[in-house]
Amino acid sequence: MASPKLTISGTYSHRFNLRNGSSIEAQIQETYKSSVTYTLLERDYPYNYQESYYMTDLSMTYTHSNGMWTLAAYLRNLENYAAKTGYFGDPIQQTSLSNPRTYGGVLTVRF
Repeated sequence: MASPKLTISGTYSHRFNLRNGSSIEAQIQETYKSSVTYTLLERDYPYNYQESYYMTDLSMTYTHSNGMWTLAAYLRNLENYAAKTGYFGDPIQQTSLSNPRTYGGVLTVRF
């Protein structure tokens, strides 16, 4: 109880080497989680129940040929699915949710 019986996660990554010596690395990660019930009380249903779901994360990183800097972009939770990550019954009755779709970039400079 309180955790899925099955979690499967897989990642595929591929690096593309460019002629000028720089590279681009693309990555996709897929996660599957089976259904879970957070409390045993029937009166808490459906708030205490999370159905099974998939979640996809994507990223891409450009690395300059001299290795001095990289530029990365990412997208988390492509499906924008709000998975329940916890439920607290009486007296507060609170449901916790996963992060929504998020995206951004990271510039790294080495000196």
